Amino acid sequence: LDNCVLYARIIICALPFYVLQMMFQSFSVAAEKPQLGLLVTVSAGLTNIILDAVLVVLLSGEYKLAGAAIATALAQMVGGIIPLFYFFRENNSILRLGKTRFESKPIYKACTNGSSEFMSNVSMNLVGILYNLQLMKYAGEDGVAAYGVMMYVSMIFSAAFRALREQIGDKKVLLALSGGVDSSVVAALLIKAVGRQLVCVHVNHGLLRKGEPEQVVEVFRNQMDANLVYVDAVDRFLDKLAGVADPEQKRKIIGAEFIRVFEEEARKQEDIKFLAQGTIYPDIIESDGVKAHHNVGGLPEDLDFELVEPVKFLFKDEVRVVGSALGLPDGMVYRQPFPGPGLGVRCLGAITRDRLEIVRESDAILREEFAKNGLEGKVWQYFTAVPDFKSVGVKDGKRTDAYPVILRAVNTVDAMTATVENVPFDLLQHITKRITTEVEGVNRVLFDLTPKPCGTIEWE
Repeated sequence: LDNCVLYARIIICALPFYVLQMMFQSFSVAAEKPQLGLLVTVSAGLTNIILDAVLVVLLSGEYKLAGAAIATALAQMVGGIIPLFYFFRENNSILRLGKTRFESKPIYKACTNGSSEFMSNVSMNLVGILYNLQLMKYAGEDGVAAYGVMMYVSMIFSAAFRALREQIGDKKVLLALSGGVDSSVVAALLIKAVGRQLVCVHVNHGLLRKGEPEQVVEVFRNQMDANLVYVDAVDRFLDKLAGVADPEQKRKIIGAEFIRVFEEEARKQEDIKFLAQGTIYPDIIESDGVKAHHNVGGLPEDLDFELVEPVKFLFKDEVRVVGSALGLPDGMVYRQPFPGPGLGVRCLGAITRDRLEIVRESDAILREEFAKNGLEGKVWQYFTAVPDFKSVGVKDGKRTDAYPVILRAVNTVDAMTATVENVPFDLLQHITKRITTEVEGVNRVLFDLTPKPCGTIEWE
């Protein structure tokens, strides 16, 4: 309780200075005067360093806490200075040194394009959050770390929300909400910024993991009061995929059908002027534009939407930080990578409903056991796949012809190469027992020991 009172007093005393700093910095950006913003940020940062140190010493008498507060203020000043290098003029600016990550040419964003400029700010301030956490934890004061992070999050979101409101105004925004990390974070940002002006369309194509459609409805419609349109298109997709064994053909059918469903739902809405997408910075780097499979590409030209891409300057780890700060559940924010075609490329060969259900149920068991045994978050990706052939087995003294289930668990840094996780043998035995007894139609479990190269992470 004493610590809570101390931190509350620090925040109350320091808050006016932070408000003034944000006001001056916002004015410098709006006036397109980054030089002024640089001067204000540096001077305010130095003031914060002195102020925080003095406040902490006076209020607590702890010099260790004062050192931690100085580190916080330094991180905040760096987080405030770096974004200004994004706000240079196209010609003859002293700040023309600004660069985007991994690109040799500077970017130019007019200060009227709110989402781009302020999410650049978000990106760099998130660096400040991470530095702040590490510095405070090193100093042994998690409470002060929480205080610093709270100040950062407040600045980031106030800027992002203001930018989104300026861009969107009183118009409506359409978003394809898959339940993945990127689209979920974009949805949460837009709900906070423009409320029910956002129309989220969640298409259940029958290829999602167990419980995922229900989670999307629960989190966004029931908890966040989102304007959510739920489309049950399971039969429509599975009928289109019937008898198709080629993986690339399956991908094309799933992508094309998704666009058709989304188009139909878009035409039912009125006054939609914007299309929100979960584009992140690696998408731009890797494809010199936007990945077609990642976003809603291929819509008819008469659906002339203006794009809203509020996390386009963030990397995946930064998107996760934003999602956590917005209150999304960890199971949604930190979920492992999931292919765009979903379980359609894990039900190998031509998709059948019985094998699709085997994939879904066995995958749920694998994820549950990895979570219970401390492997969730440690292993980069783990899943099950079911081939389109049966094997001979014995159950209850009788011969069975049933499907095998393949377990896959890999670690990687860049997804270009991957190593196989050394899963404890007793855990593999336990998972095997559960799958063969709890999942109907299975009599064998295999563990894939192939690294990448020569095997890809997914089987299809």
